[in-house]
Amino acid sequence: MIALWLVGVATGASLDVLEVGGPYGTPSGVGGEAAWWNPAGFACGEGMSGHVEVAPTFGGVTFERADPNGGSDEYLLSGFVPYVGLTHDLGQENFGFGAAFTIPYARGGDTTYEDGTGRYHLRDGHSRALYGLIGAAWRPVPEVAVGGVLAVVHNRWSAYLDMETLPDLEHAIHLLGEQTEYDDTWLEDPHYAARVETQGDLTDTRMTFGLGARIMPDPGGRVVISATYHHGVTVVNTGEVRMLVGEPREDDEIGAFGSASYGLSNQILDGQMSVTYRLPSRLHLSVAVAPIETLRLELMGGWTGWSVYTDFEIEISGMEENEGVDPEAAALVNTSRLWARDNQNTVWGALDVKFGFGERWTLGGRATLDRAAVPDHALSPNNYDANTLVLSAMGALQAHEKIQIVMSFSHHFVQDRVVEDSAFGVTLEGDRNEDRWYYPHANGTYEGWVERAGIALRFVL
Repeated sequence: MIALWLVGVATGASLDVLEVGGPYGTPSGVGGEAAWWNPAGFACGEGMSGHVEVAPTFGGVTFERADPNGGSDEYLLSGFVPYVGLTHDLGQENFGFGAAFTIPYARGGDTTYEDGTGRYHLRDGHSRALYGLIGAAWRPVPEVAVGGVLAVVHNRWSAYLDMETLPDLEHAIHLLGEQTEYDDTWLEDPHYAARVETQGDLTDTRMTFGLGARIMPDPGGRVVISATYHHGVTVVNTGEVRMLVGEPREDDEIGAFGSASYGLSNQILDGQMSVTYRLPSRLHLSVAVAPIETLRLELMGGWTGWSVYTDFEIEISGMEENEGVDPEAAALVNTSRLWARDNQNTVWGALDVKFGFGERWTLGGRATLDRAAVPDHALSPNNYDANTLVLSAMGALQAHEKIQIVMSFSHHFVQDRVVEDSAFGVTLEGDRNEDRWYYPHANGTYEGWVERAGIALRFVL
């Protein structure tokens, strides 16, 4: 798998990859970045233009769990986030066409501890949506352009984590007519956990669309008003999964009896897994002003409908096909479960500044404020999100009449978060949390960080 597909943003980042296309990724853009930011820009350029960027991104999140069994955990991720976009007028006045490949959504992380305190939420895993966009735009009058894109969304999801088995084991022992003396202090004992690992990525491919408009009320092009809408899409990621079921403690004779009775003691089981959720709709808005020829200011922002990202719907099936597994045991292992997300709709805003000097140089910067989409009660090590201030700087060199080289760097100032009311919770008692929260609690202190460096090549032919 080539490096460009090994992409993502660290768990310390927000859910959105807000720097799609780097410093030239704005709703008023007319180059290759327009496919994502505003397809109406296809009709506002001449000839062929392109934008290619690779952005090494590094980050992580630390989790200090507040629990008698607590302690530290840490997740790190590095990736190369790509953007490739092209536009062309095909010799047609007031028309334009474009295509791009980008990744507007990515999550992930790899734990640095073998048995960290967040292992029931994530040991390692990744979730990302790869967008291939193609579209066209029309400029019916000089002041207005409209455009649209069709998007092929290829989603990839993988996970490696622990899953508690003691409640199911206790239930199975009761079915055998035996009694147990378990209590909640046993729940996170590694002898009563199944390690669940997807065998490669679970994948799905869907289609959706985006629409954009661009208004230029000033004949000199010094003011541009832009708006873009991208429609959400539901993905059903499917693939293979492997489960390693633990073996009860040596002093737990009744547990060993129950586990052995069902053929589930210290077993490796293979099956199928699906994970379903919905990626959100988005709205981009901006007003760009060029008060003088060498200065451009753009006030930009957006809304993202993350409230549709309510749950992971997880299905594990096919365990009855493993040799030597009792059908009743397979019924215990096959899982249909919701994993709560409870995201909220969110907004972000930014001020982008670019200043040209001399004949070949452009300098600029951007300040972005992004509001967290994950409330305290739903926060966990595998979905860390926080209010974030992103400060970016860029420099561009006109290396040739038709070629520009762009370098950029961003640092994310990610807010620390303290969770004291986690809705996640596993218990053997009858008043446990509803099933969608049926994972160990995630109370504790979270800290995140992200740094992004970009290098881009822009050209006009």
